[in-house]
Amino acid sequence: MRASGAPREQSAPDAQPFGPRRRLYETFDEHAILAQVDAVGDILTRMRKQGVKTMLAVRAKLTPEQRRDLMRLHRQRMGGEGVRRPPR
Repeated sequence: MRASGAPREQSAPDAQPFGPRRRLYETFDEHAILAQVDAVGDILTRMRKQGVKTMLAVRAKLTPEQRRDLMRLHRQRMGGEGVRRPPR
């Protein structure tokens, strides 16, 4: 029952296959959707670049021994030994 006390009308399942959202599936602005996808992609790219910049800045301040320790910790966190480089 609805708040007004009147029973809600039931429609046949085939009458409205998407219910009240049908209009959303029939009418959409492809240009706006693609623009939003581009905006999200740009944000993700900026975030990844910032992460790389931060990693490089930290790495530049580490001694060779600290870098080796960092690589070891990174491999452990990633769940394996990963790709090994030949010793220098």
